[in-house]
Amino acid sequence: MAWTLVEIDTMVVDIKAAYKASISGKSYSIDTGGTSRSVTRNDAQSLLNQLQYWETQRINLVNGSSGGIPTKFITPTGI
Repeated sequence: MAWTLVEIDTMVVDIKAAYKASISGKSYSIDTGGTSRSVTRNDAQSLLNQLQYWETQRINLVNGSSGGIPTKFITPTGI
């Protein structure tokens, strides 16, 4: 599934809000358009992992990267 930049930005904002609520001890619910998840203080690390994932997806989309292994080019010298 391909995500748009707007969708990724929305996920990042939602996860940041959930993380802030979780570290303050509050409950928080996220509805991702079909899946609903309640978050508690114990889920803070999970939220950080999700945030890192979505920020990486954003960087890849903006930079046009597919997230694969970069190709290295070797230029021979002294030929």
